[in-house]
Formats: sequence, C-alpha cells, structure tokens
Amino acid sequence: MINYNLRILRESNYVLHSLVQSGVLKQVSENVPGASGTVFKLTENPDVLSHFQFKIGQQTLQAQLYVLPPEEYAGLVTASPRFAQFDVAHLLPALTQPMDSLGKEAWLQQLVQALQAEAQVTPAPHLLADQHVTPAPWVPERTRIFQNDSGWFLSLFFERATVQTISGIERSAVGIDVGLNTLAVAVHRTGLVHRAAGISEVCITANQLEEWCPGDHHTQCEVQRHLLLLQHAAARLELQEMVRLLLSSASFVYFENLQYPNCSRAFARRSRELGLRDFLMCWLPKRLDAAGIRWQRVPPEHTSQFCNLTHLRGERDSSNHKRFLNGNGTIVDADVNAAHNIIAVGMAYRLERGL
Repeated sequence: MINYNLRILRESNYVLHSLVQSGVLKQVSENVPGASGTVFKLTENPDVLSHFQFKIGQQTLQAQLYVLPPEEYAGLVTASPRFAQFDVAHLLPALTQPMDSLGKEAWLQQLVQALQAEAQVTPAPHLLADQHVTPAPWVPERTRIFQNDSGWFLSLFFERATVQTISGIERSAVGIDVGLNTLAVAVHRTGLVHRAAGISEVCITANQLEEWCPGDHHTQCEVQRHLLLLQHAAARLELQEMVRLLLSSASFVYFENLQYPNCSRAFARRSRELGLRDFLMCWLPKRLDAAGIRWQRVPPEHTSQFCNLTHLRGERDSSNHKRFLNGNGTIVDADVNAAHNIIAVGMAYRLERGL
C-alpha cells in the first residue's frame, strides 16, 4: 500500500469545517505516512468527479487530483465511474516543442474551443500514454484527510504500482540533473543519456479570456485550470519515460537535494506546476524503493560550475545555456556535465561515510 498527500484548495475550507461538524469527517488517532496534524477518517467513501473535484456525502471539495504519478492517476480515474473530462489530450504534444507568441495564442484558442463543449463522463485516463501504464488500484476506504498549519490535505491510498520496464539494458549508476529548459537529464555510467523535454510555459491574460469567453466566468476559470493541468500532464509523460528507464537500468541513482526555499521564486513556482518537485521528493524515491534500487540525494552546489573531466571551473554559454565552457577551451553539454558531477559528489559522499 502506498499513499500520496494532495493539498485541498482553500476555497473548500468552509465545506471541510461543515463536514467535521456533521460527523462525516471523524477525528482519529492514526499515523498517515507523510502527514502531520489532525487526521480525519471519512464515514462515507469519496467520489471523484473530475481532475479538480471530489465529493464526500453531499459536499464537493476542490483539489488538484491530477498531480498523482501516472499509475496512481490512472487507478484513480478508472475507479471513478462519474469522472468527467474535456477532450484536450490532443493539445499535449505541442507543449514539448518550442512555441513563439503566435503559436501559443493559436494553442490557447484551441483550448478555449475544446472547453466550450460539454465535459464527457469517461473514466479513462486520456492524459496518459496508456500503452505503458498499468493502473494502480485505488483503495477509497483508506482515504484520509488531515489538517495542519499549512492547510488541509487529502491522503489517497493505492495498491503497489506495477511499472512496465524495458529488458536487456545494462545496469549502472545514474546521475540526474533537473531544470526547466530540460526537465531532467539522466546520465548513466554506461554512457546512456536520457532527456525529459522541457515544457513550454503558456499563460493567458485577462483581456484574452474576456475576448474569447465574453462574460463566461465558468469557462474562463476552466481555461486557467486546464492550462496548469495540461502543462503538468505533458511533463508527467516525459518524466514517466525516465522512471521506466531508471527502473530498467539503474543500479544506484543520485539526484539533487534541492532546497526550494533557497531557489528562485520562478523556479520553485514552475517546478511545482510541472510536478518536478513532486517527482524528486516523492514519485521517484517511492518507485526506486519499491524496485529495491538504492538512491541518494546530493547537494547541488557547484555541480553546474565545474567540468567533470578537467575539474576546472567553467561557465555556461550566455547565448546558449545548454552549452558549458569547461575552462580548457572545450564546449560540453551543460546538463550532461552537471549529471556526471552529481554522480561524483554522490560517490564521494558514500566513500566518506563508508556506505
């Protein structure tokens, strides 16, 4: 059994308090993995209605249910016979390609058009490349809600996920460097390199919303919510393939121990929107643990500033951040170089501590 804790949006606070007062949420003395604060058990099973809504009794609450890893997301959707969604999956591929301002505007107009139709009740995970995903069974009766100083959270439990792996790949140590232009680069000591493509950031202005959906506040809200939904879903597809490869080929995985309070606001916000933060903090470690693959978080400081071959300080090319000038007159791939350094830092850490 595995659980994921999802934030419930503040607009549902009044509903949550009413559910506690009515006894639909009953306080219990339980330890929920990853939870802190006061834990509540549901006296009625939840009913998931959409990517953003779930129902307890007669009350509907708001949460970003789509942020689950692919197998658990598929399990939640397929176990929800009233799940309604819009036909927007065809908009995903464009997000992994560079788009200029005109391309983004055309993409937004397609999204608006798709959301002006009715959402269809189809309990199938349309936002996944389902040929590689086996749904992890959702266990509704284990659902818990907890409250702490950060707000209210929904804890969803699933049976252990089965990830379809790839056979015939030699195992080796792997280092992962994360970013936004490229979500993640995994470098294997065997020489294999895998990249999870960056996702185009698409925003919409109030003027555009009013022009394309005049006076239609409901559709305007749906557009804004689906902007986040689709960008997250596109990133999840990229990271899903990386997880499959890691489970198929890694003997030990090193990745950055990012301290988000110390990151720039733009990076922290965007990595949260794309699920990159959840990938590093939750999804990836849980998958590696389940597969028996050891892993280590390493400090990221200076891993992007030194050449892994010469050990000389270099710098990123100001005209192309994918290129690293290694201080010896050679241009190397900046992300690959950083991932190699992450392996080296991780191995040094283990040697120092005899791990």
